[in-house]
Amino acid sequence: MLLAPTWDLVYIALGLTIVVYSCIIGRSWTAKIMLATYAAILATDAFGLFFENILMNAQYIDLSRGMASREIFLAFWKLGFFALFLIIFGRKVGYSLELNEPSSYTMRLGSRLLYGIMSAALIATAIMVYTTGASFIFGAFGGAGFLSQVMSSDLYRDTRLVSVIYENARWIFLIPVTVLIFRVK
Repeated sequence: MLLAPTWDLVYIALGLTIVVYSCIIGRSWTAKIMLATYAAILATDAFGLFFENILMNAQYIDLSRGMASREIFLAFWKLGFFALFLIIFGRKVGYSLELNEPSSYTMRLGSRLLYGIMSAALIATAIMVYTTGASFIFGAFGGAGFLSQVMSSDLYRDTRLVSVIYENARWIFLIPVTVLIFRVK
């Protein structure tokens, strides 16, 4: 049987990797990564807009040489910025996060799985949005923001998992931060 790579497969593999890694590092570090993901999303959108306004609109610089279009070029760099900011905010920011650990092994494993799923959903959503060349903050959740851009993309039409992520994007951003607010000591 030949398994053809699809976006569904990529997102499932990424999600499983993040969930397994979250189970290994524990809830406190996973919560720190979720907060770093929120910060990385904000920084990527701001830096991406700066990059687009300053560099992409400069007519004397052809930055997209070898790329299919300026949109693809910008999406590529936004993904790179997101990865870089996630690493910086996840590892180098000096804050400590202590969470109440459940006493039973089953509850600890269950909570680590829940935090891993929430972290995977946040990161997968960010990748989905930046792959389509959209932005979270500038025009987000309405108008010409990322929801309308994702919905009009081939990625949304051809991939069931992306359409589920899109349809639940507001919950994907609301639930993790709500859980963190009520679970931190």
